[in-house]
Amino acid sequence: MNPLFQAHCPQRGYLTKLCDHSYCSILSVAELRRSPDQVVAPFTHSHAAYEFLLPLAPMPIILQGTDVYFGRPGMVYPVQSGVRHGQALEQCDVANISLEVSPNFMVQRLREKGLDGAQFGPMFAVSERLRRFLRLFQEEFHGRRDEADLRCLAALVISELIECGCRPQPRPAQAEEQSADTLGAMEEFIYLHYTQPLAIDGLSAQCGMQRNHFITAFKRRFGETPYARIVRLRLAKAKVLLRGTDDTVRHISALCGFPSSTAFANAFRKDTGRTPGEFRDMQPYERL
Repeated sequence: MNPLFQAHCPQRGYLTKLCDHSYCSILSVAELRRSPDQVVAPFTHSHAAYEFLLPLAPMPIILQGTDVYFGRPGMVYPVQSGVRHGQALEQCDVANISLEVSPNFMVQRLREKGLDGAQFGPMFAVSERLRRFLRLFQEEFHGRRDEADLRCLAALVISELIECGCRPQPRPAQAEEQSADTLGAMEEFIYLHYTQPLAIDGLSAQCGMQRNHFITAFKRRFGETPYARIVRLRLAKAKVLLRGTDDTVRHISALCGFPSSTAFANAFRKDTGRTPGEFRDMQPYERL
């Protein structure tokens, strides 16, 4: 899995210098340590392996195909085999764990679990079992490094990824549900639906809050208003599509959830100082 590990950043020395890398024949685990002095340029790539990204600190923009996410600690972001992915913005002080799984072994385990052809959801929570299995895998690699034991531990990691990411998770009891993190659930709802028409009044009603209280509480928790978060996600997706596809500006505006191409152009200019067309003329990413 070493060539795959090296492929995960255009600046190879950055990975080897700042990564703790553990691996066996079916699993690669690369834990990237934070470093404010190191900057990673935007990039995209694809590979046959299944990949799972576990942010250890907030990650501004994660790309998966044409989908855009703000990476959150405590969550897993799966990438299906062959899907182009990477980061859309220059980033520093990044910390995450990147798991790459042999595609043949993943397909085999899915079949053995009765999930042949199943797809992973866009994100799911890191379970305590997954944390424990990963820790044991890393300890074995840096200890005895017995290949048979590493492969057994890797199989446990991969099985837990499948159970958490491909099977419906049980819902909490109603009493627990009522005490759940409402704002956290709303943030996730916005991540999943930002390209759809979203009204602040409707979002606040979903949370059972008055509009002004919802806006204030969301900003206190996440550092920006819900409207600002929605626009930021839409603009991030638009930048990917502008530089990675030949779609028209009007079509991209609609795909990203803007009510009109004029609203899109105004928001884009306010964010970048450029029109969408001017941004597209800059050095493009590889076409998606």
